[in-house]
Amino acid sequence: MNTTLAFLQSQTTINEHDAKALLNIANFKTFSKEQIIFHPGAICNEVFLMTRGLVRCHYLLGDKEVNLRLLSDYSAVIALSSYIDRVESIETVQAIEDCEGFVFKRKDLDVLAESVPAIMALHLHTVSKHYTSMERRLLTIQHKSIEERYKYFQQHMEAKIVERTPAIHVASYLGVPPESLSRVKRALNKG
Repeated sequence: MNTTLAFLQSQTTINEHDAKALLNIANFKTFSKEQIIFHPGAICNEVFLMTRGLVRCHYLLGDKEVNLRLLSDYSAVIALSSYIDRVESIETVQAIEDCEGFVFKRKDLDVLAESVPAIMALHLHTVSKHYTSMERRLLTIQHKSIEERYKYFQQHMEAKIVERTPAIHVASYLGVPPESLSRVKRALNKG
């Protein structure tokens, strides 16, 4: 709990009293490997503050899964567009590994935000992080070679994501066929 409080305080200017009030409206929850956290077709009305685990946010393009975001420990996990616009989600949010953390209902966050202004700052921070993550991914896919994409991924993603995300999900995130990523990894390991 102390680590979670410290994390919340690192994300916005929230005092310990308000951070504890925030955690009081949360429910501790675990998700098993491969379990769906947020389903496509549903409206995302919750935020999962993952304290431990690895998650991917993806959508289907034909019969192909496209990974938009990869998240690890101390991340706010949401189906972003659905949460912002309050519409049915097109993305699936799924545990890559066993996960645990706190689930917050949007309605409870909205009520608490009336008396704790730091909640709105936390909302904005969360949305901003997800947006910049997707923008970074898009710019990488559009302007870098496969090798440059993978090197950028290794250098800029959290170590846990780089080390523990299955190659098929990394390839999807980078917008490359798995075979091409394998070739690049082999070439980099030789050189």
